[in-house]
Order: sequence, then structure tokens, then C-alpha cells
Amino acid sequence: MTPPLAVTFDFWNTLFWPNEAVQRARARRLAPWLRASEEAVHSALVDGFARHSAEWRAGRCWGTRDLAEALLDRFPTDGRHARTDELAELIEISGAGVDERPVEGSLEVVEQLRRAGVRLGIISDTGFSPGSVLRGFLSRAGLLHRFEPAALTFSDEVGVPKPNPRIFRAALGALGVEPSQAVHVGDLRATDVAGARAAGMRSVRFMGCHNDGSAGPEADIVISRLTDLSTALGMP
Repeated sequence: MTPPLAVTFDFWNTLFWPNEAVQRARARRLAPWLRASEEAVHSALVDGFARHSAEWRAGRCWGTRDLAEALLDRFPTDGRHARTDELAELIEISGAGVDERPVEGSLEVVEQLRRAGVRLGIISDTGFSPGSVLRGFLSRAGLLHRFEPAALTFSDEVGVPKPNPRIFRAALGALGVEPSQAVHVGDLRATDVAGARAAGMRSVRFMGCHNDGSAGPEADIVISRLTDLSTALGMP
């Protein structure tokens, strides 16, 4: 592969392990606010994530404000409409600091690419931890300043999830490169690989966290360790 001028990364299952403990932590945080039991709130969060996943598969965003409105329908409180924004903010911040685990080699490979002069961005779908929260994850891991700030493209901010070409174009525009000069690294065939291909980018499927066996196109390169990325991209 001809070395790229820019590389974009997915967030979950690529730079960070999925945050499996967050639903319980969020339920504990929200239960007093909603005046409901932790189990009842956890059940509602599971239902909310199922709705989010269905909307995501349909190519639509369903985020924290949508979840807040669903929770307020399920657990009515005084001043419902005035408190939607307050609850949405609480949902967002309740996922921060819970089991934040960068994938092994993420800092090393990002540093290698930066030293080689490669411009770096992120193209990531978000659930109930929006881009503003995920920037905190990156900062605490020592990764944030290594990416081009304008090329941190999150679905809740762009307004569409992958594989919509709009989110890929947003990152490419911020990086100032043509699609053929960029490579996207992610774990999912239907969103990361298909989206990159539709945008004219090359792709790398990282299967070190999640080996996606679902239907969808295969990437130009498949790796199981992030530390193999630089070599796979033909970097010196």
C-alpha cells in the first residue's frame, strides 16, 4: 500500500475497548434523579440502547436528548420539559471515567504516524457518550493533542452516522487531503469499510477487539494488532 497522507480512526473497538460497565454506572447515577429503582432505570437504559441501535442501523442518530425524553416518558417528573436538557447532560457525563481502556498499542501507533508526518483524524459513531465526552477519553489517554482538532468527527456533531459519506467528507475536508490519499481504520465492515470505500478512501479492518464476521465488504488490509498498522501502511 502506498503510504497515506492522512489516517482516520474509529473510536470504539479500535482506539478504545467498549465501555461494558457504563450501563450499570449510568443507572446508579440516574436512579435518584428519576426517583426510580436502579433496576428499573437499568432496564429502561437497555431498551434505550436497543432503540439507538435500531436507528443507527437505519442510518439515523438517536442520542442523549432522545434517551432523556424516553426516560421522562417512562419516569414522569415535575417540570418535565424544563428538565430534558438537564437529564441529557447527566446521561452524557455519567459515562465518563467508567472503565476507560485504550486498546493496546494505540498511543504507540498514533505517535509513529505523527512522527512520519501523517495527519490524523477520528470518524466515530456515538451513542450516549457524545463527542464532547469522547474527547475527554482521548485527553486522559494522552491522545487528544495528536489529532487534528477539526478532524475529530463524531456522528452526534455531524448529524449522521457511518457509512453516510457526509461524515467521511467532513473529516477529509478538515484534514485537507483527497480521499485517495487517506486510509480509515475501524472494526466494522458495514460502516467503517463500506463507508470508507464509498468515500473513495482505502481501509484497514482492525480485528483485535472485535472480529466482525457480518456481511459487508472486506478492507484492503486486515490486522489483529494496532502496532502492525504502520508497517501495513507501508510507512518507513
